[in-house]
Amino acid sequence: TSAARLWPIPEPNWLALLGVLGFVCFGVRASVVLNFEDLTAPGPGTGGLIVGNQPEFATNGITFTVSGSPANSPAAFDFSQAIPGFAHSGTKAIEICNGVEFCGNKLEMVFTRAQSHVKVWVGYDWNTLSSAQTVIMRAYAGSTQIATGTATLGPSSNYYIPIQVPLEVNVASASITRVTVGFLGAESGTIFN
Repeated sequence: TSAARLWPIPEPNWLALLGVLGFVCFGVRASVVLNFEDLTAPGPGTGGLIVGNQPEFATNGITFTVSGSPANSPAAFDFSQAIPGFAHSGTKAIEICNGVEFCGNKLEMVFTRAQSHVKVWVGYDWNTLSSAQTVIMRAYAGSTQIATGTATLGPSSNYYIPIQVPLEVNVASASITRVTVGFLGAESGTIFN
């Protein structure tokens, strides 16, 4: 058993990894692209580097949390130490269910300045996906959902799907104050099959 995954388990136990990299957040001002390359993150199989309290993100107007049970903070990992080429650009990505079995949590990003466009790249690292799974991004203005975007991961017989799948939401004016990203099936309690 390692901190990042439990082996061997024939089917995934909800959302061992939703790698997100290359945040593109557009608002009233010029675009801001955020990634995780400046973080000193360890490789997978460790506790990772907790991202929620990293000052470089807060100074750019974004905070990261994980909603669900058990709630935890996303952790950054340097995937070049285990899966070269896994991250979208560079070598680092974040995992939202680090060491959590049966996890259906969602990544939550809160913006200090409203956005009109948010884009992330998603991937999967944990076990095979025997069927295609929908990843959903929900955008909110305060507590009101105003937009959604979806992407499909899998099926895959590999133990990972590289972070190469874009997922984004767009609205006409800068009104997005928060987005969540997670597997749609986790919201209904559906288990991979």
